Amino acid sequence: MNDILEYLAELYNEIGHGCPKEKQVQLLALIIDIKRDNTELINSKNSLYLDVKKFISIYLRNKRVKDYGYEDYDYDLIRSYIMYSGFNNEQKLKLLEYTRYLLSSLSYEYDWIESLIKNIRLKLAFAKHKFKWILLLSSWNSLTLIASIFIIFGIECVLLLPAPATFMSICTITPVHYSDCSFFNHILNVISLHFDCVDNSAKIEFNSWGLVGLVFWNMLYIIVCVNFLFKNLLSNFEVDDKH
Repeated sequence: MNDILEYLAELYNEIGHGCPKEKQVQLLALIIDIKRDNTELINSKNSLYLDVKKFISIYLRNKRVKDYGYEDYDYDLIRSYIMYSGFNNEQKLKLLEYTRYLLSSLSYEYDWIESLIKNIRLKLAFAKHKFKWILLLSSWNSLTLIASIFIIFGIECVLLLPAPATFMSICTITPVHYSDCSFFNHILNVISLHFDCVDNSAKIEFNSWGLVGLVFWNMLYIIVCVNFLFKNLLSNFEVDDKH
């Protein structure tokens, strides 16, 4: 073990003293590989986290100034160092976001990193904030956004079904006949409640508990559907601004 510590110290010393960037990349990669194989040494001299962060920065900046055909970077190597070096999810997220910043500033392609960041954010949200986890999961892509809207509408349709007992009733709906199919007619009536400006829309009256529930439901609807879902849904569409 002492031999490995001495070797690591020598590698760190070589990085200084005007060491070329190409050589720094090689030395840092060697340091990282040694620490990954000897986990008890991950905080020797520098932390493994800092070593990986420095490696990514020097590696990408060095690649960018290479001659034509040699400036492309190995994203599998970067992903391996971030995802499989024993870091916790918060450390992984910080390194991924830092890498995305570097790639963007150096005009590199970085679409591959977005899914990794989303996955880590989902894991962190699931562990700490279940509601945030649901929102992030809903915004995964356009399909999940649309599916979430339909799920919310489905819950609304169920809640507005006639109550099986009087004491469970929170509202009274005056339905309109749109279809001979009771199931389809109920859905159309629920839709019409959102467009009360229409002359033949259904009407609804709430009791005191129903009114409280309506306030909370509208808050959820604004937060999830309007503010969160639609904002993310629209961000997935590219508008051609060419004239």
